[in-house]
Amino acid sequence: MRLHSYDWVALSFGALFLAIVGNWWAHEQGLVSIGQLALAAPITLIALGLVGIVGSLTSASRTRSATPGAGTRTAPSPEETPTAAERTSQ
Repeated sequence: MRLHSYDWVALSFGALFLAIVGNWWAHEQGLVSIGQLALAAPITLIALGLVGIVGSLTSASRTRSATPGAGTRTAPSPEETPTAAERTSQ
């Protein structure tokens, strides 16, 4: 079975939608007042942002560790680079 990568954009918009609906539902059920909702909504968005940052850092470190030597390649020296005449003779 092949492992697929996450679609982070869809996941973040889904989480944002759930946060908005969850805040609305809590207000409709009388669990939070408008004043509390004014505080809960930004806290929820900040928490989702932090989760996104952690996810991207984790993904970036996993990508770097999966490809050893990635980003450490240097340009070939002039001795290693074939000249135009050498390329056409091959």
